[in-house]
Amino acid sequence: MSLLRLPSLLLPALIPSWRFFRAIAPSPRVELRVNGGPWQEVAVAPAHLSLGQMLLRLIWNPQRTAALYLVSLSERIVEQGSHRAEAELLERLARDYGREHRLEARLTFVTRGAAGLESEVLYESAPFTGGRG
Repeated sequence: MSLLRLPSLLLPALIPSWRFFRAIAPSPRVELRVNGGPWQEVAVAPAHLSLGQMLLRLIWNPQRTAALYLVSLSERIVEQGSHRAEAELLERLARDYGREHRLEARLTFVTRGAAGLESEVLYESAPFTGGRG
């Protein structure tokens, strides 16, 4: 292999192609209600990160990975009606937010409309504990 060919092999790994996305669309937001309280968004991104935090997140960011997995599960629930994805989502929420509480989950899409931000509920679970609806 020639050294001149090495940059052409490394470039696609360093600068990814965005063509693998089917469409650019809003992702569902996962919201949770604990014991009948107010709805709260799950896995909210921090409003500000220091330069050091940003650099560390390039290498190690398990919270963001877990949040992306929740988004992936919620997309499968909305698009395919996947019962398996629904069970996994509810189990993870129960594990992370307390099995002793009465939890409810919902998925919303937030879009910018003529009147400002508009929210549409696409899925709402029955109350559950221990990951079972």
